[in-house]
Amino acid sequence: MWFIFSYANKFVCTHVTVIQLKCGKAAGPDGLTAEHLKYAHAALTVHLKLFMCLMLSYGYVPEAVGFGLIVPLVKDKLGDHNKVENYRGITLTPVISKLFESVILQLTENRLQTDDLQFGF
Repeated sequence: MWFIFSYANKFVCTHVTVIQLKCGKAAGPDGLTAEHLKYAHAALTVHLKLFMCLMLSYGYVPEAVGFGLIVPLVKDKLGDHNKVENYRGITLTPVISKLFESVILQLTENRLQTDDLQFGF
């Protein structure tokens, strides 16, 4: 593994990231929302941390964690609903996946650099 973090650092980072999840968002394909993680027993954070550590250690992410469901959304409600141009797609991903991405970003952000010319998406 190219980076090693302490056990406590991963737990604190996972706990903080769970707290920072945005509530009121649609559930992913697994039916879980951020509220499920935020209001669960604190022991869940320990299990999530262990799960993430295993994914990092073995370099394997279960298929269910990487699964996304694309849902079409109407851009203009007054527009023609029969035209494909009036829709945009959003991907509903599991909240565990979002949590994992956020933890990885927090643990590695001081090692990542962006160009000053990088903006937008």
